Amino acid sequence: MNILITGANGFIGQALCKRLLADGYQVRGAVRGAEKTEIGCLRSDVGGLRVVVGDIGPETDWSDVLEDINTVVHLAARVHVMDDSASDPLAAYRKVKKTTGSHLKY
Repeated sequence: MNILITGANGFIGQALCKRLLADGYQVRGAVRGAEKTEIGCLRSDVGGLRVVVGDIGPETDWSDVLEDINTVVHLAARVHVMDDSASDPLAAYRKVKKTTGSHLKY
């Protein structure tokens, strides 16, 4: 089974990736930035894992990432934002949470 996890570099995402990989699943871990691809279970030497980088917003085409995916676990969130640079934090939150469901449906 192939599983896509958004927010794979977060606290819950890393734990879920680690468990699924240990159980033999193929995991695609989605993260926002390339600088987040070497965190915890997302190291490039971990077998069964493919890290994908992309904005979770509605402008991103996820069709290639969703190819052969059986299950999506959406864990991406705006958490631990201490120095928020977003001009409209509520709009940024909605971009991650509200619009995701509409374009990750397959």
